[in-house]
Amino acid sequence: MPRRPTALLYLLPVLVSLVLAPALAAQRAPATGREVLERMYRAYKDTWYQNLTFVQTTTINRGNGPTEQTWYETVASPGILRIDIADPDSGNGVLYTRDSVIVIRGGKVARRAGGGNPFLPLIQGVYVQPVDETIKDLAAYKIDLSAVSTHGSGDSLVWVVGTRTAGDTTAPQFWVEAKRLVVTRIIAEVAPNLRMNAALGAYVPVGKAWLATHIDIGLPDGQQGETYKEWRANRSLPAGFFDPARWMEGKHWATEGR
Repeated sequence: MPRRPTALLYLLPVLVSLVLAPALAAQRAPATGREVLERMYRAYKDTWYQNLTFVQTTTINRGNGPTEQTWYETVASPGILRIDIADPDSGNGVLYTRDSVIVIRGGKVARRAGGGNPFLPLIQGVYVQPVDETIKDLAAYKIDLSAVSTHGSGDSLVWVVGTRTAGDTTAPQFWVEAKRLVVTRIIAEVAPNLRMNAALGAYVPVGKAWLATHIDIGLPDGQQGETYKEWRANRSLPAGFFDPARWMEGKHWATEGR
């Protein structure tokens, strides 16, 4: 009688576990917010765009009926956002850095304030910079990175960073879709007594990265809706494009056809 291949029988479960380990790890719910950010970074660190331009239709409703504006936006790594409001030739806009807000009027700096933009670390910085830097950028929004809960299932599964309680919408938090590792909701205090509840959706692929093409933002005094179009990644930009002292130098991408 031939000998039974006992060695192979013992080895087979080990081999199966090694093959399945990466898939099981991907399905396992992260234990901390840091782990969520690490997964986001690892997934796209080599493929995320370094800059992205788009035209934004902004609908603002402060209780007196909606008004609509066109903004021309440019986001760049690791976390800077230039917004030209209406015609870029007017020189009116806002520059958000990782820790400040600079208002531009007529091409000149009109006001500077501390702060930043809660979207920047979560739609750009997290994919292109070390996780420790993203955590520093998020610190101002007081999100508890030790607390994670889950919401939904299947393709709709999200990880909620900032609370362990299902249905809690009072704690500062952000939601990450587990499948594509993109943010779908941000709840944060963006200024004293100014709380924002933003839903990000209508994601489209941009190369091997993603862009939310519609955002609804709830604020204490009303609503703001944002719809994006004409996006383009990794565009060549003029020198000093993000320097507030050089706001009007060079040709703005939105006026290239003029």
